Amino acid sequence: MKRALTLVLAFMFVLALAAGCGGGNTNQPASGDTTRAPAATNAPSSTGSAPAPQDNTVYTINASFIPSDTTPTVQSYHSFKASLEEKSNSRFLVNIYAGGSMGSSDADNTEKCAQNIVQMTDTPTHTLSEFTGIKEYAVTTVPFMFTTDREFYTFLDSDLMAQVGKDLTDRTGLRVYGGFFDGFMAVATINNSIRTPADIAGLKIRTQTSDAYINTVNELGASAIPMGAGEIYTSLQQGVIDGISGIPMMIVNEQYYTILGHLADVNAFVNNHMIIINNEFYQGLPADLQAVLDECLAELLSVVRKNVGDFVEECNKICADNGMEVIRLTPAERQVWIDACKETYTSMCANFGADFIASVEKLMGR
Repeated sequence: MKRALTLVLAFMFVLALAAGCGGGNTNQPASGDTTRAPAATNAPSSTGSAPAPQDNTVYTINASFIPSDTTPTVQSYHSFKASLEEKSNSRFLVNIYAGGSMGSSDADNTEKCAQNIVQMTDTPTHTLSEFTGIKEYAVTTVPFMFTTDREFYTFLDSDLMAQVGKDLTDRTGLRVYGGFFDGFMAVATINNSIRTPADIAGLKIRTQTSDAYINTVNELGASAIPMGAGEIYTSLQQGVIDGISGIPMMIVNEQYYTILGHLADVNAFVNNHMIIINNEFYQGLPADLQAVLDECLAELLSVVRKNVGDFVEECNKICADNGMEVIRLTPAERQVWIDACKETYTSMCANFGADFIASVEKLMGR
């Protein structure tokens, strides 16, 4: 009897103990709720919107450029890298690949950026036009359309081109953040002094891979040889080409002055690069990091325009100091080149339509 009573009492004690454990203190989270409790502090309240959620993800920007690492252009990107990483509290990591180490040409870099293989690069307007089919970008390759860097920036920063930039994003997934002036195109040769188009007649002159450049050089009487930047030095050494159509900054950056002997500031084209970002990458960023990136890209545009602009002024002197004959054409001498390009100028303007050309000329105050 005692044994039975003892078992009954023990059973009742166990039931009471179990009920007490299950009832617990309601202010203590159950074991499964411990990771969720802090989230309540980010919940919306009746007095305001919810704070932005924390995101500890590090977002990597692989940026590919053709110029070497020591150039003012790429040094400007290093400043951008430092600023972006600091202002984002290291939530961005920027890897800079210079000297064509990731993309062999502007076209290659543009395609890689569109594919999100790299997230950032810069590329000439004519390359954007060829890649996207947006013809308005190619107006920068009309010979002698722009005569000063100020004219070019007036055009580039206009509402007219802002709309073209929106079209670019819609068509290609590339976001454009403005551009910078690299200088006007000169003609440089190994052996021939240059003052008139007759001085380059029959010479094999490297051009960029744009129909506008090719047609203009051919119209001037030379034989245009389109090729990527990575091929120029060896082609000059081996006599594949007799000279180049290029900016003095390129001659200095790549030390082509060790082979080339003569340069004339023909100023046929405005050379430029547009800063582009992959839009899929951008849209995948938290809103706060989009704002930081936008701010740093605006800073970059100001920095690179100043740094490159200052260097453009030095390049002709550097070429002369390294033994090149640098010829400054008089207005009358340059007009001979302009007159020789009239067919290309007229035919190219027709490609853009009278209204667009009229809008550009109005921006130029013509």
